[in-house]
Amino acid sequence: MIEQNICIKRQKSKENVITILKTVFCIFILIISVIFAEKIKEGVIYGIRLSALCVIPSVFPFFVLSDIICTIRLPCGKLAKGFKRLVGVRGELFDCFIFSTVCGFAVGAKLCSEKGRAVFLSKNELACALSLCSNPSLGFCVGAVGAVCFSSVEAGLLLFCSMLSATIITGLFFREKDVVKSSYYENSDNILRQRFDFATSIKNAALASLSVSSFILFFSAIVSLIEGLNIGELPLAIISSAFEVGNACARLSALDLPRTLSFPLCGFALGFSGLSVILQARSSALYSIPFGRMFLFKLTEGVLCAAFSLALFCIIPV
Repeated sequence: MIEQNICIKRQKSKENVITILKTVFCIFILIISVIFAEKIKEGVIYGIRLSALCVIPSVFPFFVLSDIICTIRLPCGKLAKGFKRLVGVRGELFDCFIFSTVCGFAVGAKLCSEKGRAVFLSKNELACALSLCSNPSLGFCVGAVGAVCFSSVEAGLLLFCSMLSATIITGLFFREKDVVKSSYYENSDNILRQRFDFATSIKNAALASLSVSSFILFFSAIVSLIEGLNIGELPLAIISSAFEVGNACARLSALDLPRTLSFPLCGFALGFSGLSVILQARSSALYSIPFGRMFLFKLTEGVLCAAFSLALFCIIPV
């Protein structure tokens, strides 16, 4: 009884400390928002432009199509089994991985969440699946990064191949050893093969696009605050890669850096994908999943992608 009372007191003390820290943090953010209101405004305006001109036009059509994709089951039985053995994630999620490489992390995360509604997934398995399916798309790597940032489609293809290789190898490191045989909820067929409603899909796509944009606005404001510290363009570009991948790649490519440096730095930004992507993918899950596991997965993927990017560039200079 005495030990139980001690444990209760310790738990209450811990909760009080957490409450105090949250209060101090909120006051700190409020003060920062008042002092650096102009810099935050600049960052938000930049985020709005980025969202309106680049992000929403590129992701909105795929969000509409994702509801159609959710009703599709690719005929890839053997490949799905190999995927399960390779990265320790159920074969039913293999099509999520395929579609994410084509349509991007937003669609991949949404598809994983939809499958998670029908298949019994552990928190670690869902965290691994979301990490595997939360990478920039082929179009983003080739078009936005390769063609626009490096003025080379081949550069985008090399970065995409590096990222894909890093994703699979990281999946080997973090694979679930004991993946049980797939079991479904009673209404799984209704969930996975729901009837496509075009009007509802447009509404869902609009909400999802706004959700993506809100993360971009938040992290653009943070980057703008850091920019006000005048730490230099290169450190700012590297720090940006921890928050938002598009901003980081644009800043890195704008610097006068040798390709042997800019290539692996962009590779890390693509592999890690930034806290913006990690939090968006995590928020799409129906239940809370370990943030630390996803963060370590993406951090490892970023380091491997940087190494592979440099190796491929040395072999095939573009």
